[in-house]
Amino acid sequence: MAGRENGGHGYVFKDVNPEISVTFAAKDLPVSNIEILSNMPIQTDNWTYAEFHAFVMLYAANTDGHISIEEENLISPTLTAEAYLRIKSTFMACDDEDALDIIFSYKEQYCKTQADKDKILADMLEIFQVNVGLEQVERSVLHLFERMLCQ
Repeated sequence: MAGRENGGHGYVFKDVNPEISVTFAAKDLPVSNIEILSNMPIQTDNWTYAEFHAFVMLYAANTDGHISIEEENLISPTLTAEAYLRIKSTFMACDDEDALDIIFSYKEQYCKTQADKDKILADMLEIFQVNVGLEQVERSVLHLFERMLCQ
C-alpha cells in the first residue's frame, strides 16, 4: 500500500488495485499502526526538515499531555502517512529528555538563521493556539525554545 498527500486534505492510499483509493485525515490513523511501529528501532539520524519539523510540532502539541485531532491535522499533511506514523511513533517512545535531545541535535542543521528559528517558533505558536489559546505551560515551552534556539 502506498500513500501520498492529497492537497492538504488528508492522504490517498492505493492498494494493489490502483482503482481503489481511500482518503483519510490524521484522526483516521489507526492506533495499531503506531503500536506496530513503536516496536521498530528508533532511527533519528538524517531526518529531512519535514520530519524534524513534525517531531517539534508533536512536542509542542503534547505540551499539555495530549495531542488533539486538530493538532494532528495541522502536523500530518506535511509528511506521507507512513513517515508521519514513523515520526509519531518515535515521538511517543521518547521521554521529554530524549525528545529535547533529538530536537536540539538538529539545531545547527535546521535552525541556522533567525528566519529558521522564527518559523519554528511561529509554527509552535500556531499549534498552541489550536485548542484554547496559549496556556501558561505552553508559554513556558515557547520561551524555553526561544532561549535554546538562540544559544
